[in-house]
Amino acid sequence: MKTETLIKGLRKIGKCRKAGIDLEPYLERFSKSSCPTRFSYLLLSERRSEDGHYSKKFKSRHPLGSVYYDASYGFVLAVRMFSVFKIPIAVIGFEADTSDSTITIKQVQGVKDAADFLAGIRWEKLLVSVVVDWARLHGAKKVEIIRAEDGPWHRGADLERAARMHLHYDVTAKRCGFRLDEKTNRYTLHLTS
Repeated sequence: MKTETLIKGLRKIGKCRKAGIDLEPYLERFSKSSCPTRFSYLLLSERRSEDGHYSKKFKSRHPLGSVYYDASYGFVLAVRMFSVFKIPIAVIGFEADTSDSTITIKQVQGVKDAADFLAGIRWEKLLVSVVVDWARLHGAKKVEIIRAEDGPWHRGADLERAARMHLHYDVTAKRCGFRLDEKTNRYTLHLTS
């Protein structure tokens, strides 16, 4: 039954559409008190199509609009500008293994030059919490986060990028209650119903 629930949840993740998740509680929980949020944030879902492509709705609308996805599914934190444009500012991407009901986060990334939009929130923790809550709601047994050094963009990274990736993946995982599993070499959080 839980596998069916997870599969149904994955089917609901659409190409560049509203995620159907109330973002307000997350913004309240993860806003920095020293930097009040002053933007209109929204959460979108994204899914790779069977031909391997993603929605082109994010491309070429704004200088910040280039988002590259490292996983089959994802949630995109965006800001609404002039009530028309949806500008992506951060993305969390994940894979789903329905055979053992596991969600594996493979991407935690802020969009280049979006620092002003992200400054008022702990966006990494916000996005990880969204995925954990979504996974729990859809019957997943556990959520994993890869180590930064296991990510495809870590190889050949300069020291600054490697340190930033370490914060996005490893430090965020630990701060969100994940523990490193020696068998899988991934940060793991077991979910209970």
